[in-house]
This record gives sequence, structure tokens and C-alpha cells, in this order.
Amino acid sequence: MASGCRSPMSICAVRLSRLNASGAPISNHTAGAISQQGGIGVLKWTADIVAGDKIRDKDGCGNLAVVRDYDDKLAGFNVELDLLVSSYELRELAYGAQLITNGATVLGAADTVDTACGTVTAKTGVVLEAWGENQECAQLDATNPYHRVVFTKVVFNPTDGEMKAGANHMVLKGYARVNDGAGNGPFNDWPSSVLAIPNKARFVIEDTGLPTASVDCGYVTTPSQS
Repeated sequence: MASGCRSPMSICAVRLSRLNASGAPISNHTAGAISQQGGIGVLKWTADIVAGDKIRDKDGCGNLAVVRDYDDKLAGFNVELDLLVSSYELRELAYGAQLITNGATVLGAADTVDTACGTVTAKTGVVLEAWGENQECAQLDATNPYHRVVFTKVVFNPTDGEMKAGANHMVLKGYARVNDGAGNGPFNDWPSSVLAIPNKARFVIEDTGLPTASVDCGYVTTPSQS
């Protein structure tokens, strides 16, 4: 059955979930994810296309003897997430910032520099999911009012930023790559048919609702993996 013609719009929620070194979501982790509704500016991505070779060989008389074009290849996506509301815990989960605490209270986060003389821990990345509305003319679609954009593995870098009049945005930039180890998602809510699709970097699915938001932009416990 066809999904129907609608107008995808807006960005209502995002969820970032930890991955382990194999690309699988981390199971039963009390700080395994952050789910945010509202305060989201823009999620944008650009395709990382590797141009195919173009061969143009001439013979001894200057005539074209060989003309061959190889297809361009999709290597992944470059991803940027612009947030008007964020938390120190989000920085830690997204790219490995070190939390600054006083007992159990989080006071801040520190970005540490990668140096050649130190031991650098490889980033395992996160699953990034974002929800937008499905508008059908003058109302939300009755069956699936939302659509979900999923990046199966995103590796973010420390944030760009500025301090100015008005809201100071947190901008996360990174790259999305193939991750077939994510199973049916960190919260076991991806369609089973997704498992059969190899080399997944991004996909879009229909949704009936938004994820439960983190309390005070803190962590959410991830469930057991099915």
C-alpha cells in the first residue's frame, strides 16, 4: 500500500544514542541516549560524493580512442545539527566532552585536545534520529503524522560556537557512514525490513508519534537489544 502524498516539514525532536565499537547500540545503559523535543534549529546533511573517473585517451593522430565514464559513488553524508537548547550531557554523548561535576551535580563540560603524544580513544559514534511532521494539506496526516530521518552512525566533532545577543546556538558537525550493526535500532523500533538492507547510512520511515523526551535534557536509559 502506498504511503500517500504529504508535505514533510519541520523538525520536532532528535534522539542521539550511543554505539559500541562494533556499531551496535549499547544495551541497558542508564546514560545510553538523549532525546530532545523543542529547541532544535536545523538538521542538514549533504551527500559525500566521490566523483568517478573520466577517461579521455587520444590516439597518435589526436583522435579520441577511448571514452569511459565511471559512476560517482556515495561515500556517506556530512551532517550538521544546530540546537538552540542543549545540555552538557549532550556534548558528552555526542562527541566525548568530559563532564565537570560537583558530586552528582553536572556543572559543565570540557573539550580536550587530541595530541600526537597522547593516547586517543577512537570515537564509536552515535545513532542520530530526527522527527518532522507529515502535513497533508491543512492538517497532519491522520495515520502517520510524523516522519523519522535516521543516520545509522554519525561521528560528531567538538562544537562550533559563538556568544552574542540572543540565543547562543550549539552546532554539531560530523559525518555519517554505513553501519549495518545497529540492528533494529537503539530502542527496538525500526521496521524489521531495515535489517535486510545492506550498507545503510541513512533512511527515512513513517512514525505515529514522537519519542519520550529526556528529563532536563539529561540521559535516557536504553533498553535491551532484541
